[in-house]
Amino acid sequence: MWASIAKTATIHTLKIGAESISKMFMDRLQRVVESISDLREVDSNKFKKVTVESYYGDGGDGGGNFVADESDTVSEDNGGTVIVALDGMRWKRVITADHINLKWFGAKGDNVTDDQSAIEKFIDVWIVGTLAGYVPRGIYRHTGRFLVNVALNPSRIMPELRGDGPYSSKFVSSSVVEPVYHIYGSAVGPDHFQGKISRIGFQADVTGVAASIGLSDFSDNHGNYTIDQCYFGNGNTGGGASAITLQLNWLFDCHFMNTVVVGRPMYGTALQLRQVQFSKFDGGSYSNADKGVQVSDGGTYNVSFDTVDIENVRIGIYVDDVYAEYLRFVNPYIDIQNPGVGYPGGGYPFFVGDANIGGVTIEGARFGRLESYVYDNGSSWGVPGAISPSTDYERLLLRGMYPGQQTPALPASDIGEYNTTGQVQIVTVWGGTVTAIFLNAVEHPFTGGQFVINPGDVIAVRYSVAPNWRWQAMP
Repeated sequence: MWASIAKTATIHTLKIGAESISKMFMDRLQRVVESISDLREVDSNKFKKVTVESYYGDGGDGGGNFVADESDTVSEDNGGTVIVALDGMRWKRVITADHINLKWFGAKGDNVTDDQSAIEKFIDVWIVGTLAGYVPRGIYRHTGRFLVNVALNPSRIMPELRGDGPYSSKFVSSSVVEPVYHIYGSAVGPDHFQGKISRIGFQADVTGVAASIGLSDFSDNHGNYTIDQCYFGNGNTGGGASAITLQLNWLFDCHFMNTVVVGRPMYGTALQLRQVQFSKFDGGSYSNADKGVQVSDGGTYNVSFDTVDIENVRIGIYVDDVYAEYLRFVNPYIDIQNPGVGYPGGGYPFFVGDANIGGVTIEGARFGRLESYVYDNGSSWGVPGAISPSTDYERLLLRGMYPGQQTPALPASDIGEYNTTGQVQIVTVWGGTVTAIFLNAVEHPFTGGQFVINPGDVIAVRYSVAPNWRWQAMP
């Protein structure tokens, strides 16, 4: 009897052992298939690990390692990281990197294929997690919008989105619904913190807003975003006068670095700021539009632009926000494209309404073509009225020297010339036959030299033979 019991126990133990060995062997056995479609047909009773060579089985990208998750019976197929097989098994992609790859979801980036579906699936997975979203080198054409709802993230944080270069990793949309590229949140819990986009390009062709951060009604706000080495473009082939390439709505503590924003020359706006606060723009270009940088719609303050490029525009800097405060443009390069419709109405470096004078400073401005130079409005200087179409207030914003400054023509003897530049000027007088120089109607027995005159001061020269003179802003 004892021998029989022992024999039965041994057989039972061997059976359990065989099943265990078989399961261990099956768990270790890894099948290789060509495509994601092939993965859906794998028998999970035979294999628990599968290597997919490429997404479409064409030797391209998007492949990877997958493991069967027997405990998951509810996850939906997202086309990239969770694949539901025909037998109901959930295959989970093994992610060892710090990012989710757009090509895992079937995007080709070949500048021909419509990658809209893959882009939407990628965004849906990326935005709710913590891993970065990676856009490999490629031109991703798509027919719809690129919508990022930060409110879907449990922490209301936008994970990093990065590529291989603003012109190498580029989205090109044919959608006419604006904004085509939109990062937004919701009015419920309106604060959305942190996010970074780097080395990616976004191209649209609309007569309205191409790309936007924040809702236009200011019902959400976004803070601590970094936009680094990105490109935003709007072809605006429809010629929309109000087209905007990049619109920023209620942002705070954000940093834009070496960002290129372009539209269509002489139409619309490259960059529009609406209630942007405590933010800075370092380097980069805001060009090819009617207005390079526009500040409007109330409440933008404590914003700095350092060494930015503004060119091929009619108006370089346009501020019509009566609540704007502490806006500072340091070393901007401004190059006005004269549209041939008259000067100064054709173009001018900046326009700032009189209500904004206390809130804007422009330091060390650099100018390109002759049309860009800052002249005095309405005096005898070389070309009249090139600061803005109707006001003299902008001269008060300039700080420092600027190239291309014009010296006014020397008036007749004893006739005064006012300093209407808004800057302290050094006036040098030499040569000719001079008997006296008048400063603010006070006669001085000088025949030449250098004279410092403040804004509003007047200088006159008494002479029988006209001397030379030169005006230069105080450094």
